[in-house]
Amino acid sequence: MISRTNNFDLIRLLAALQVVVLHGQGHLRVPPTPWFDGLRQVMVYFPGVPVFFLISGFLIAMSYDNSPDAGTFFRKRLLRIYPGLWASLLVTLGLLALFGFLGGAALGRPSFWAWVLGQVSFVQFYTPDFLRGFGVGTPNGSLWTITVELQFYLAVPLLLGGLGALVGPAVRNLVLTGLGVASWLAFVHLETSPDTFANKLLGVSLLPYFFNFLAGILFYAYFPRLYPLIRGKCGWWLAGYAACMAVFSGRLQLFGEPFEPSLYALAALVLLAFTVFSVAFSFPTLSEKLLRGVDVSYGVYIYHMLVVNTLVEVGWTGRVSYWILAILASLTLGYLSWTYVEKRFIRLKKKFIPAHETTHPVPPDRRNHPGGSTPAAGAEGTRTDPDAPDAGVAGHGADAGRVR
Repeated sequence: MISRTNNFDLIRLLAALQVVVLHGQGHLRVPPTPWFDGLRQVMVYFPGVPVFFLISGFLIAMSYDNSPDAGTFFRKRLLRIYPGLWASLLVTLGLLALFGFLGGAALGRPSFWAWVLGQVSFVQFYTPDFLRGFGVGTPNGSLWTITVELQFYLAVPLLLGGLGALVGPAVRNLVLTGLGVASWLAFVHLETSPDTFANKLLGVSLLPYFFNFLAGILFYAYFPRLYPLIRGKCGWWLAGYAACMAVFSGRLQLFGEPFEPSLYALAALVLLAFTVFSVAFSFPTLSEKLLRGVDVSYGVYIYHMLVVNTLVEVGWTGRVSYWILAILASLTLGYLSWTYVEKRFIRLKKKFIPAHETTHPVPPDRRNHPGGSTPAAGAEGTRTDPDAPDAGVAGHGADAGRVR
């Protein structure tokens, strides 16, 4: 089996911070400066969306592979995602009440209760009209990616289990690749078509983002072959990716960022994928040394737009100091979420899932494994749980939500 010793926790945190930095700068109207423009350009080259979805594809495929059945897989997913999400909803309701958006009239609106139901289930992108006056126009718009991630969870057993029961691993991976091509074409359509209601719904579906997840799934499937190419070689991959972006994006201007509808950008995403996984399996003790097992990335993500919206409501915009405050407050709330909510429910997982279901057994015939063979061992270092949230960090430019 693939060792859980890696730097995925650290990579997720950096991806979350990328979103916080760009969303904070855009919504808080931080004035441009040469140093920030340089920082922004570097962060655009390492966008949170594909990085999070890429890692999610890898780890969720591993989680499904290590679960004895689909029921166990879903229980682990729900216990990891929803406690933190519901806690953030309570904070959201408190902020809305504080700023006068939850008066008696609001509580009597059917749209309010529809919004609450959506937030606690799988329609996190919905925002009723009476809440559009809060902050930047939606209470926590970046949660649209939770909807996408939940669809991915539903798709994994069908694609890896159901499809795998009908065809062999080689045919299954070929079908997945075909779905990835269709997904990328849907992404191109979404990014180049008018912002109609139908396209807004497409933008919160799995279809335009599945090619990101698929890259992670295929990396997991062929990990034994790819592992020697990435282990301990992050310096080479980082240098190669930086050179690619500097020449083809910066100098030749063939594309702007690696998450846009062009074949050049798609090639850059492939190179970025190898770079990310090389960082994950190079110097594998780095994450443990820096984070000490504290995984705040999910909390940072689900709270950062609440912080930004609060600052907008009180009028704290237009200064670098407010942007820095948003970053520090998001990190603090992420730590509190991990310490008092997420970590406690991870411990409770043993009560909800029988002990024999938490040992991650490998099926003898390896039918669940996308590659059809036993994965190679990973590197030594931080033990990252394959059942981590991987909520799919938002961040397409300064956009904090798809459907509003």
